[in-house]
Amino acid sequence: FKNVNRPARIGEVDLMAGRFELHNVLDFTNLAEQVEIGYTIRQNGKEIYEGALTEAQLDVPAHGRREFLIDYPKGLTGSFAVCFTITQKFDSALTPAGHVLGVEQLGRSNQSIYSPVLKALIDEFVAEHAERIDTDRIVVAGLSNGGFMTLRLCADYPDFFAAGLPCCAPWYNATDEDVAALAKTPLWFTHSKGDELVSPQQTVLPLTARLRNAGANVHLTYFSHVEDLTGRYREADGSPKKTFNHGVWIHQFNDLCYQDFDGGNVLIDGEPVGCWEWSARVSR
Repeated sequence: FKNVNRPARIGEVDLMAGRFELHNVLDFTNLAEQVEIGYTIRQNGKEIYEGALTEAQLDVPAHGRREFLIDYPKGLTGSFAVCFTITQKFDSALTPAGHVLGVEQLGRSNQSIYSPVLKALIDEFVAEHAERIDTDRIVVAGLSNGGFMTLRLCADYPDFFAAGLPCCAPWYNATDEDVAALAKTPLWFTHSKGDELVSPQQTVLPLTARLRNAGANVHLTYFSHVEDLTGRYREADGSPKKTFNHGVWIHQFNDLCYQDFDGGNVLIDGEPVGCWEWSARVSR
């Protein structure tokens, strides 16, 4: 299988109502044939409820999507997190994966319990390879929730990273403190106007506007949609192959991010550069 390290993605539709969306990313098989998905609800650091998706809820064809509902314990109030665990049914190429969705952890509070853990991991790696790492040129990048964590790390450790490359990052309702912290690190955002999961009108557009007003070194490559730009993949009618617009990292990984939000190129020493060359040439 392709995409075997993450056989499914789970997205929030209405967290408080227990509504989520399940996306089967496998190429050839129904999700119900391959995995079991359980969930726990955590509050104040403790598991207070657990459950599992039914066979009917897992009945999602290859590359299909469906919404599902989960039960919450009666009287549930306050902050909580829903933690999903995806487990293979039998010995196969699939590997367990986990998703955590929560009001405070991965909702719209822009907070995460994982930022210090990731920073500690980075520090450990740097210490173990100190003779080979220029600590003035460490760059952080990520897509989707990884884009969020890119911003979270830059905000939490504003004097550490040389640059950040957040792609389709869900950072909502930025505060003045968020903007002040993020403005200290050069950032190159990538997003698609048609993003189905992370609305740019609620995230990247207002955030980059405020960062520019704050005098930050910030760039934004903004695609109208996501389709093959290499000429290699086409639809049956011969037009470029289209994919879901949240997957704008396809363009980023193909090194197609050159144009800034104003339509001009990003320049270094008078020459246009893409986001990867830019990130390789910046320094603290």
